Amino acid sequence: SAGDRHWKLCFGKRPPEELYHLTDDPDCVHNLIADPRYASLRDELKRQMERELEAQHDPRMAGHGEVFDHYPYADPRTRHFYERFMRGEKLKAGWVHRSDFEPLSPGKKP
Repeated sequence: SAGDRHWKLCFGKRPPEELYHLTDDPDCVHNLIADPRYASLRDELKRQMERELEAQHDPRMAGHGEVFDHYPYADPRTRHFYERFMRGEKLKAGWVHRSDFEPLSPGKKP
């Protein structure tokens, strides 16, 4: 169920920061990010990540992370496929086939 700890680990929203001891916890179940024993490692890893992102000119480091929300993520012919399909538009996409869809109940629109 959605309230189960393991369900949340698999399907729930991830915390903003995570740190795991892979030797002791290979399944990454025990997040150590708030553990004071790992504070210096956490801080060093964060500094390393930021240095590498800056060296790569990652736009998030200059406060422009929203650029990732505006990249085209699909061919224009299939962009917004689900919404268009639900409006009844007949789309041809190489990755979806008629047999992928269950027949609609009588009276329901696609």
